[in-house]
Amino acid sequence: MIRQGRLEDIPRIFEIGQWYLDQIQDGYKIDWKNGPKDLRYLMSSKQGRVLVAEVDGKVVGTLIGQVVKQAFVDVRYATDLAFVVEPGHPVQAVMLARHFIHWARKQPNVKEVTLQISTGLANVD
Repeated sequence: MIRQGRLEDIPRIFEIGQWYLDQIQDGYKIDWKNGPKDLRYLMSSKQGRVLVAEVDGKVVGTLIGQVVKQAFVDVRYATDLAFVVEPGHPVQAVMLARHFIHWARKQPNVKEVTLQISTGLANVD
């Protein structure tokens, strides 16, 4: 099931984020001080979207995105800020992307939707 993230999901979303950071071993650390505040903002903002994939009552992935105004023109685009799904849940990854794209296309003046999937991992067990 794909649904809007809730405040009580924030710790689990950050656990998934920590798992991702542990896999890529790039030295980044979870921002436990400001990160939850940023997620709460995106959850409450019309410009933000925090989606979670839930399987058997457990959050197994997230797609966090927002609508951003382009410089110089009154045109907006939607993009992901993080897109992480635990191994073994490829269907949920596709469903998260589809839900985000559907939401983004309904936003005013959004002309483009980009998914960088910069937090994607290949061949992780």
